[in-house]
Amino acid sequence: MLRTHGARGALAAALMPLAVAGALSGRAVEAETHAAEGLRLARSTGQGTLAAWFLAALSMAATTQGRIAEARDGAWQALRLTGTKGLTPVGAYALYALAVVERAEGRVDAACELLATALSAPAGALMEVRIRAELAMAGPNRTGVAALPPRSTQHEAPVLALAGRIARAPQLAVGGA
Repeated sequence: MLRTHGARGALAAALMPLAVAGALSGRAVEAETHAAEGLRLARSTGQGTLAAWFLAALSMAATTQGRIAEARDGAWQALRLTGTKGLTPVGAYALYALAVVERAEGRVDAACELLATALSAPAGALMEVRIRAELAMAGPNRTGVAALPPRSTQHEAPVLALAGRIARAPQLAVGGA
């Protein structure tokens, strides 16, 4: 119905949860189908935040299918779109997607660091179960973050400084301001 009425922006918004759910549940083909269409629509209607969700979903789907370079590029594109003024829900999801790429490439310590950063931000609450599961799969107490305590109720944004530790890391700094 949204297609026939020319509601491209609304269609992009409707496709986002389908793409994300498909990516998180391992249904890569479904996720890619929804995310590719949603990304095209989000870009054509100037919806940068939605575009970031779709890029992160495409990253997750590409990782599932072993297309690691494509997955890494999608995750970084999503992170660039989210900005650096605070870790938003889509930023936490993009960090999660990048952590999955890092773990797939055998860089478990880097993956754990990304997951811990996502989990420590207020927006990380939306991904907490997935983040903790990913940390558990990384191994017991890997870099001391696999057994993170329950989330803090304080809302201090973490500093995200990945340059030098993660392949092709752009300078990102997460913090309120």
